[in-house]
Amino acid sequence: MIRYYMMKPEQITLNYNGYNPAKLDTDMPLSELQEKYGLKGKYMLYIARIEHPGKNHLNLLKAYELLPEEIKAEYELVCGGGKWNNSEIVLDYHANMKDRERVHFPGFVSGDDIAALYQNAALYVFPSLYEGFGIPLLEAFASGIPVICSDRSSLPEIGAEAVRLFDPDDAQSIADAMQTVLNDPTLQLQMIFFGLRTLKGL
Repeated sequence: MIRYYMMKPEQITLNYNGYNPAKLDTDMPLSELQEKYGLKGKYMLYIARIEHPGKNHLNLLKAYELLPEEIKAEYELVCGGGKWNNSEIVLDYHANMKDRERVHFPGFVSGDDIAALYQNAALYVFPSLYEGFGIPLLEAFASGIPVICSDRSSLPEIGAEAVRLFDPDDAQSIADAMQTVLNDPTLQLQMIFFGLRTLKGL
């Protein structure tokens, strides 16, 4: 707008996307969620269509494999989302993982299920290689869970100080970010606080 319409920066107001709070409202108890999805305890969450390579599930699975055994024993991984382009590459890799019993692909989730998955997650992981905005960031902030995400496209701008960034092309970088946040309860509280504050400023 500045280049082609000769507008001055002070004439432009950036209006960010929002999220639907009603989507995150549910009374589903944790026990029901665990029984429905075969969850044994704490878990990390990623909600995205299973699309390769764009949503970057493959590096997320590789990152999970790199975590210390004690973390994997405590935290499972839930990847909710319907099948999309090249999903078979991701699902085939999952089928051959040593840790496949700890990694869940429940398919498309909505309603009380998605709200309960957000509310009870220990950490939201957003490894996407490209996002025009990244509404799940806001949904995770609103659900009061810490977020780690890719350092690409819009995610660092939207997440700002509320997120911890990683290189989505490097599984070890993703694993390091997971481990840093999961091992630091004080950091988790700070990230949740900044996430809620970020929502108010959008």
